[in-house]
Amino acid sequence: MSENSEPKDVVLSDPGDFWPGFQADAATNEAQTAIRLRETMEADVFAVTTLAGFTGERLRSQRMLQDFSQGVDVPPAIDHTIVLHLGGATDVHRQYLGEQATPVGGIGTTTIVAAHRACRWMASGEVEVLHFYMDDAVLREIATAETGHDAADLTIIDRHSIDDPFIRGIAPAIMEQMAAGDPPSQLLLDSFDRVIAAHLLSHYSNHSYRMQSALAQQAQRGERVKVVRARAYLDERLEANVALQEVADHVGMSPFHFQRVFKAETGLTPHQHVLQARLRRAREMLQGTQSIADIAFACGFASQQHMTTVFGKHLGVTPGKYRRKFRV
Repeated sequence: MSENSEPKDVVLSDPGDFWPGFQADAATNEAQTAIRLRETMEADVFAVTTLAGFTGERLRSQRMLQDFSQGVDVPPAIDHTIVLHLGGATDVHRQYLGEQATPVGGIGTTTIVAAHRACRWMASGEVEVLHFYMDDAVLREIATAETGHDAADLTIIDRHSIDDPFIRGIAPAIMEQMAAGDPPSQLLLDSFDRVIAAHLLSHYSNHSYRMQSALAQQAQRGERVKVVRARAYLDERLEANVALQEVADHVGMSPFHFQRVFKAETGLTPHQHVLQARLRRAREMLQGTQSIADIAFACGFASQQHMTTVFGKHLGVTPGKYRRKFRV
């Protein structure tokens, strides 16, 4: 360890943010917090699980407790590794060949270790970590498939002692699966696989802009699907007085965001869409023999007069004249 390298101790302001249910008073020091965090986690610290995706995508995750007091040499690997520091010693350092040791300690912090680089890890004692491993070749395949660009020049950027809320947030779910003992569902494995690969590519690679753009486009496509669902929901309930909050809840969006997205996708507000749909249904029903008053209520108009007013404004005729014209 270099003489000029000072440990970088970083602790979450609220350890409960990292592990739900954990509470510590302000006087708790970092060493005690490390022990209590470790004691709080019920899973075996040596639990190992493998997460496998489809179409060749692969992610592995390992939670372990390791003694770094004598130093641990890690050979070059084909995997990119995300390291989340769970507990134990905080004076952790990583050293690449020919470079100065870098402090990477700090409970709750994340370190990114790029593939194909040998390094040495050092600390004053045991360190508990959660590792995510993503094969370099697989990650390139994912990057190419997601962005539509050749990822031959893909580079993962080393980072150390960073606060990554996403990694901290997904860790308890993965460790819960490790502790459960039963094989997790394929849907869950695929979800872990995809979101962690996307996170690595969009935040710690030289293709981050491409990946973020691809994710934004996917989100936009997802919003389009929600608009389609919302239109179907509204069309099925034309006779009802559906509130904006109701349809927004149905597609999982806030009313404000839903109305903005709906207008952007359709060119109409939800209210305008419903009005046009009611007019279309009324015109179809007027081809039959049902009374105009019954048609008005069946299409969601407040009254026959209300339908007459809307017909006059948008079609220039009354429902009665429209029916007579159609029959002619």
